[in-house]
Amino acid sequence: MKRLFAFLLACVLLCACSACKKESPPAPEPAQTAKTDPEQTISGLSVRIPATQYRLGRTEPELLDLGEHLLPYDKGAVLTGMIFAQDEAENDTEAAAFYAPDRSCVVQTLAVSPDGRVVQAALDGERLFSLEAAGEDGTQWALHGPDMEASLDAALTGCSNITAMAVREDTVYLAADGACVLACSLDGMLLWKQEAPAIDRFFSAQDGCLLAWARQEQVLYLLEDGAIRRLCAMPDLFCTGTEQLYPGNQTPYDCIVCANDAFFGWSIAEEAVTQLFTCDAAGLYAGDILDFCSLGNDRYLGLEWAPSASGEPGCTLFWLTPVEGKLPEKRTIRVAGSRSSIFSMAVRDFSSLYPEYQVEFVDYEVQYGEQADQQLLMDLLYGQSPDLLFVNGLPYEVYARQGLLEDLYPWIDADETLSRTDFTQNLLRALETNGALYRLPQTYLLETAMGLPETVGGEADWTMAEFLDTVQEHPALTAVFAQDDGASMLQQLLLHAPEAFVDYEAAEAHFDSPEFLRQLALAQRQSYPEAESGREALLTGQVLLEPLTIARAQDFDEEYADSLNQFSFPGFPGAGRAVFYLNLPMAIPVSAQEKEGAWAFLKLLITEDRYAARGRGGWLPLQADFEEKTAAMQDPDAEKLLRALQESATSVFYYDAAISQILADELPYFLSGDQTADQISTRIQRRAQLYLEETYR
Repeated sequence: MKRLFAFLLACVLLCACSACKKESPPAPEPAQTAKTDPEQTISGLSVRIPATQYRLGRTEPELLDLGEHLLPYDKGAVLTGMIFAQDEAENDTEAAAFYAPDRSCVVQTLAVSPDGRVVQAALDGERLFSLEAAGEDGTQWALHGPDMEASLDAALTGCSNITAMAVREDTVYLAADGACVLACSLDGMLLWKQEAPAIDRFFSAQDGCLLAWARQEQVLYLLEDGAIRRLCAMPDLFCTGTEQLYPGNQTPYDCIVCANDAFFGWSIAEEAVTQLFTCDAAGLYAGDILDFCSLGNDRYLGLEWAPSASGEPGCTLFWLTPVEGKLPEKRTIRVAGSRSSIFSMAVRDFSSLYPEYQVEFVDYEVQYGEQADQQLLMDLLYGQSPDLLFVNGLPYEVYARQGLLEDLYPWIDADETLSRTDFTQNLLRALETNGALYRLPQTYLLETAMGLPETVGGEADWTMAEFLDTVQEHPALTAVFAQDDGASMLQQLLLHAPEAFVDYEAAEAHFDSPEFLRQLALAQRQSYPEAESGREALLTGQVLLEPLTIARAQDFDEEYADSLNQFSFPGFPGAGRAVFYLNLPMAIPVSAQEKEGAWAFLKLLITEDRYAARGRGGWLPLQADFEEKTAAMQDPDAEKLLRALQESATSVFYYDAAISQILADELPYFLSGDQTADQISTRIQRRAQLYLEETYR
């Protein structure tokens, strides 16, 4: 339990605030900001941008298995955390590692009761104090420090959660329960207590004032004369909802703020801030940073969340040191498309592996608005293209058929560590266009549909005709899918079995076929089932199918044992028992300038499993990843079924925005009775065929 609490505590992002006027002497001029440093105005605030570049290094915490807080002082920084017990019968050990700027370290254990845990720590000079919560309800409070221990039960009566702590001149300041701030002496005597908003951090300004940061309010508070009062609001530049604020010790600033994937030095009385570095340039991912501080002389130390591939908690330390002289010119890999949540994390890792490259995201939507797709196509055609495309939401098929994308098979064949046989073979076949491979996903999920065995039959897939016959044989069915009306049902089938409607290879539409007329008749009789849930509608025979997305073998294992073992899995009609759903499909343009760098970045994404763990899950396109994860399943029947579903998948979930829009435009006329089935199928066929001829021929 103590280990779980420590892990959750370590993952809390200690966020930041915004600019304001402070009634105090102006802060000293930042030493690293020269008069020639360029400035720009961002969100109404003047931002100085020094030319300092940093070298990134990473180390494991000395002896500590899990770090929690970084506490800066004039000789370095203290990392508090935990040493996990090797024997389950033993307790984990609370500890503190005293780091010097040269990375040398001394570790000491922290005093704690057998049933207690350290919930906060603070430095007063070089003296380290820790606050322990013990007892069954965690409300027995003890303060530990050099050669002392005192009960804080009286001062913290009624308190259950301490969110921030500071010690100044033998006075302890505590923020409790998001409702108050109090001060007590080292022996536990309450000095004062006042209502206050949730405080996330105390820190000392350059003039010696003790300040408090309220993340939710995005406001700074001042503690003085036995009270806490509002000082100022944070500048808009810092108010992102994910900002973090860190102490300014060993810098010319009052504090350091991380916002918009950049770190800023902020002297509160000034009208300007200094951008210290951007996360992408430094090779960091802001979402993983748990704590951060300065070591002086433009050197920084940070604590970074780094779970194992299996999801076990872990962390690393990262060190930023200024580069003397000028770094060699880096080659830039330009990435465009739909930005993924794991992009910054991958950039961080890639920068460490390939220091000769820097990765830059080009946001076409921000730059070109409604003309984004058109501008991207022009760049692809005339040699100004990005080096790597995330093709989710882009007209990928158009690019591929116009010869604008690299065939990735030669890149795989030339790679020293990958071969075609390493990949999931039916996935490669599903991704091919005329025998060429123009895209690879970071991961894939499996999409299927399940029904009652007595209705949909056994374990075989089915054709569209067999599906329509089954529906006709069961007139009691009110719908195919519980949440879908007639139009949505047709869109669902189009997404999972586009080949039943369109032959992209031949650029031919089939919306005038007898099968589509039967689908229209089915859509017309759809009605919402009288059931509280889709599962209840399926079990009571009101609907034919329930869609299911499988993202993780472990989850499927558990769900199968719980309820899925009573169903058959024929999948979507005309699409096999399962369909591949692609997460972050990637392509390299023919006109890319940095193809080798783009391939290296793509390769990192398709071979590193921990990105899948941090993203939507799924399996890497390498078959070994699927084999490893399914082999760990507990239920042999669930494992057998999952393997069968994956092996049967022959197509890819595909959203054709143009065809989908044609259906959305036309179907309401039919479903409202304004058009007959023959009339509406003719209209849809004519529009769809015109689109295919203009786009694919």
